Amino acid sequence: MVIDAAKGIEARTRKLFEVCRLRDIPIITFINKMDRESRDPFDLLDEIEKTLALDTAPMTWPIGRGRDFVGTLDVATGAVRLMDGTNRGTPRQMDVAALAALNPNLDAAALAEEFALVRQACRPFDLAAFREGHLTPVFFGPASPKTSTATPSTSPAASSISTTPASERRESSSTDVKDVKATKAA
Repeated sequence: MVIDAAKGIEARTRKLFEVCRLRDIPIITFINKMDRESRDPFDLLDEIEKTLALDTAPMTWPIGRGRDFVGTLDVATGAVRLMDGTNRGTPRQMDVAALAALNPNLDAAALAEEFALVRQACRPFDLAAFREGHLTPVFFGPASPKTSTATPSTSPAASSISTTPASERRESSSTDVKDVKATKAA
């Protein structure tokens, strides 16, 4: 499920979610366009939980928003993926002061507080809840795939999520779009 960071959950997303719920299909959420003006990530998680009645588990967290977006933090490992030109998307360890130094509009104390809140207040990933369709892992990233920082981590929780390409999943699926439409109409 892809959610626009500025618009939140749109009508088409709701419809897709309903189809997935009817089929008991686990949902992975990607909140994109964090490098553009966007809503607060906590508000977006809250909207997913309230609107779709689906628990969220942030797997990555945005470092800055809009023009101040510099990359994402892997919540489980603390690794950082930056949108810089040299090693774009490569996980690396950085302290909060070094992250804040990347952009003059980022405040080290505010970043540290936000990261601590995410780790303490947000649900951890639970594979059983994900498979049952009760929880969605959430990844954040930029608008452009050329600058993607949302690559799932190598943490045990993230590595257990299927990353099979859609073309391969389609071949193994017995569900056709016509079947989904017929189910919805019934």
